[in-house]
Amino acid sequence: MARRASSSINLPTLIGIIVAALVLLVGGFIALSKGKSSSFDSPPIRMSEFMENGNSMRGMEFSVEGIVTARYPRDEGLGLSVEVENDGDSRHLFIVVPSGVGETNIEREQPYSFKINIEEGGIAVASAVKRL
Repeated sequence: MARRASSSINLPTLIGIIVAALVLLVGGFIALSKGKSSSFDSPPIRMSEFMENGNSMRGMEFSVEGIVTARYPRDEGLGLSVEVENDGDSRHLFIVVPSGVGETNIEREQPYSFKINIEEGGIAVASAVKRL
């Protein structure tokens, strides 16, 4: 009489499959969490200080993360109203995005990260844009 083959998976194979699945899950989580950071070297803007006297920050570079609430087409580029949560409250910041800087299609109600320079009169001008 012929013997039947064993149908159970051996323990080392089962442990290998579990370890491989865990490595893939952890790697995916790390890749997704890194993709959401602004990755700009600039310090985040202090909205309370900017609202008090934005002109005093002239010539400085900052990073801003927020949700685009409105778009205003301009002759050279785009104007954006961005809702920024900072200092415990939510405020709107107008950012000018020159032509060639925002190569991506900037959509309303989407989160973005901006690298901005404060120019004459306290106007925020974007030098880089990333979608979060």
